[in-house]
Order: sequence, then structure tokens, then C-alpha cells
Amino acid sequence: MKQHAPGGVYLIPSFDVPMRLFFGVIFLRRGLYTNGIFKFRVHLPEDYNDVDTFPRVFFDAPIFPYNPMVDEKTGELNMKISYPKWDPQKHYLITLLTHLKKIFYVKSFDKDYNFEQCGNKEALKLFNSNKKEYVARVMQCVKESQARIYANQSSRSTVVFKEDALQYQILREMMEIKIKQQTTSDSSSLQHLSRSGIFDMVSDSMQGWNRTEGLDS
Repeated sequence: MKQHAPGGVYLIPSFDVPMRLFFGVIFLRRGLYTNGIFKFRVHLPEDYNDVDTFPRVFFDAPIFPYNPMVDEKTGELNMKISYPKWDPQKHYLITLLTHLKKIFYVKSFDKDYNFEQCGNKEALKLFNSNKKEYVARVMQCVKESQARIYANQSSRSTVVFKEDALQYQILREMMEIKIKQQTTSDSSSLQHLSRSGIFDMVSDSMQGWNRTEGLDS
């Protein structure tokens, strides 16, 4: 599935029920939702292999994508609007992930969209009547998704983001400075970093971290 998944979309089985529950994240790289980062869960019912037994997709609270296809209260993605019938012989998890990504690039909700099936009716109304306000709402949810990237909703999630430990931050800063100092116009800067030089920076970063820990304790 990894080779066929849409770009920017990642899905990992849960440890508890690996065949029924998946945790995922989508990174939006272009379009209206550029730089948005939204986590989600995929639930497969026990009778998932039966016709018209739909998989269910929920974006993680409290930051749901501001989108007509996402329920504003539950964060559930509307699958039936694009797939009125679900056939497990034709439709797969890749189908689901492709649909999930496409909702962020829809250019018009005027055709073939049932208002009653809309997950977020307010978003649909704004999309068709006040595009400027709709865009403002989308930009706000994108900013909130970035701000909460390290807020992990479930301790059981297999998609978890953590801030770098201080020693890694120090090391990164040191390497960036070193690379800038050694960059030349006719050769790669990385070629100038010897193995011993890198080890020295790792050692220095650890010492810097230890000093900081000592101040905090």
C-alpha cells in the first residue's frame, strides 16, 4: 500500500486491532490548504468485506478540516458522496485515501453534491456565496493544524509527533552554522564535513544539553 498511497498521505495500523483500526496523517503541499497537517483514523467494520459496508474515516479533534465533506461536529469524512456503493472487490484502502486527499482540492461543489448529505452545511454555503470568508476559515484551520501538530489525541495512536530533544536542536544549529561556513561555490558543503568533525559536533551538542539540564535541575 505504501507504494500506491497518494503523496503526502500516510497510514499505519494500530497495535491493538491492526486489521480494523488505522491511524493516518495527511500533509497538504499545495492548493488552498497548503501546509495543513491533519491526523485521522480509519475504522473497518467487522463485516467490511460485505458490499456497501463502508469504511469510516474521522479526522482528529479538535481541528477538523473546514470542508463541506467533513462533519463539523464529529470530524467524519463523507464517503458516500463520491462512492454511493462500496464494493470491496473494486474499492480498497487506497481508494479511501485517494478520496480523502481529493476533498482538499475540489474546485466546485455545485454539481452532483447533495446538500442534505453535506457534513458541514455552513462551509458549503460559504463556498458558494462568500468565497473570501470561506478561504479565511480554511486558512484559520490550517494554522490551527500546524499549531497542534504535537498534540496527540490518543495514547494508542501509531502516528505521534514529538518535538526534538534539546540536544538535537543544538546539533542541528551547529551543523547549519558549520555548513554555511564551509560552503563554497564549486563543491558540496557536505563533502567538507569530516566524520571526526561531525562526531565533535555531536559531543559538543550533548555537552551543551547537559549544561542546560544542570541549570534546570
